[in-house]
Amino acid sequence: MIPVKEALDRINTNCLPLEEIQLPIQEAVGYVLATDIEAHLDMPPFDQSAMDGYAVNWNDTIEQYTVIGVIQAGDDADGISLSPGECARIYTGEMVPKGANTVIQQENVIHEDNIIRITDGKAGLNIRSRGEQYTKGEKLISKGHILNPGSVGFIASNGFTHLTVTPEPRIKILVTGNELGERGNPLHPGQIYESNSVMLLAALKSFGFDAETEKVEDDLNTLKIAVARALDTADMVLISGGISVGDYDFVRQALTENGVEEVFYKVRQKPGKPLYFGRKERKVVFGLPGNPSSALTSFYIYVLKAIEGLTNRSEPFLEKTTVTLEHDFMKKGTLTNFIRARITGSTVQVLSHQSSAMLNAWRDSNAILIIPDEFNACEKGQQFEAFKLPL
Repeated sequence: MIPVKEALDRINTNCLPLEEIQLPIQEAVGYVLATDIEAHLDMPPFDQSAMDGYAVNWNDTIEQYTVIGVIQAGDDADGISLSPGECARIYTGEMVPKGANTVIQQENVIHEDNIIRITDGKAGLNIRSRGEQYTKGEKLISKGHILNPGSVGFIASNGFTHLTVTPEPRIKILVTGNELGERGNPLHPGQIYESNSVMLLAALKSFGFDAETEKVEDDLNTLKIAVARALDTADMVLISGGISVGDYDFVRQALTENGVEEVFYKVRQKPGKPLYFGRKERKVVFGLPGNPSSALTSFYIYVLKAIEGLTNRSEPFLEKTTVTLEHDFMKKGTLTNFIRARITGSTVQVLSHQSSAMLNAWRDSNAILIIPDEFNACEKGQQFEAFKLPL
């Protein structure tokens, strides 16, 4: 049995980024950028007007200016050169001609025939200089960035059509347990409804991932075949149940016989002590406890960490914060406890129904409170770390 920190470190070491793919830029939102993005050009690529108005060769001694041309959307203004006393009509975003040292917005101009008089202005106004935003060769975004609409637009403005990203992992969920009944059908004596696959699938979807699910009987040969099939098609396999030490817990043996290398088994934590993590080449496998609260806790603490590694993500899925206990709390034993809790402002409340078999507390929780193994009698006002959960 290993400490929580060591388990997380082993996950970090063994979850290698998936092979990169290229996607059309408009399909890349939510993916993790796999390469640095460098500018192909200066931005803006020319001196650019920041206003609708007039590009002017300004001089304090000149009272009126002659309009010698109009610069419209997309016009090449290289052929226009303004001498003192000359100006050109110009629009926002268009190329500023040679000789212009200011752009006077149209509200500050009186225009009569071919002449303008400026009511308010000076040199150096409303011109975005070439390369003001960035210059050719400059790094725009580093690999590991999670692409959002703004960053996709930022990169697209430099002319990119495709991006190299780390793909989303293909995930397979296997659920074991002959006692599990199918939802929608009457339960036989001794059965309970299977909910872990729905819960894990919902948890994955809340972070933008999908998975295939399969129910497997508590039979070694059947489980071996299901594991082999999952390893053929998935980058990550999540197995719910069958990882403890009962007579019908075959998961560990089925994984070994499929060539999965055990990285760790059992963690000094509550809930979820009988947690398994293994690897076959670049594929990773979790044996999650069958108790639903243990399975969901292990998902948030460990499975998300593994997905971060597979996708080469630079930011964690869950924000960690420091909170203050609203009340006294007694932790039993010497294991690290992951407590379903509710944060309000900067304080945290431990919820009832903390049993590993119960999901009641998850209904109202918005955080997982971390009580380290060395603490038992926790007092109101003490500070601990907690993971904030998505709504």
